[in-house]
Amino acid sequence: MTSASIWSLLLLIGVLLCICPALGRYLAAVFGGGPAPGDRFFCRIESRIYRLLRAGPDQGQRWGAYASSVLALSLLSMLGLYLLLRTRGSLPFNPIAAPNMSPMLAFDTAASFITGTNWQAYAGETGASTSRGWPDWW
Repeated sequence: MTSASIWSLLLLIGVLLCICPALGRYLAAVFGGGPAPGDRFFCRIESRIYRLLRAGPDQGQRWGAYASSVLALSLLSMLGLYLLLRTRGSLPFNPIAAPNMSPMLAFDTAASFITGTNWQAYAGETGASTSRGWPDWW
């Protein structure tokens, strides 16, 4: 382990130690049912989302609506990942200049990640970018 990685680890631990108490108090307020910091801002956004979805905070979700939500999210996630893999040759932060995936390989990879099987038809080092080549500030 290099000194830079030790300093990075110590910095991460320090940031977590500073953030955890405040985050814990916030989560306790949110899940406790009382007023929480940021309610004036987030409640406005939340009420607009409820209105858009024609739902309410006290309204439950039946199994059919839940299944539709899961399928819609999976479809959007798969489409987004497929497009990312098909266009990655022209995207920034591609340190090994990995080319775009073929349509079938991109579909196969996206489907395997979305379904949780994580079956890959390529070696990770040849099909996906590694940390080599990232700028020092990243």
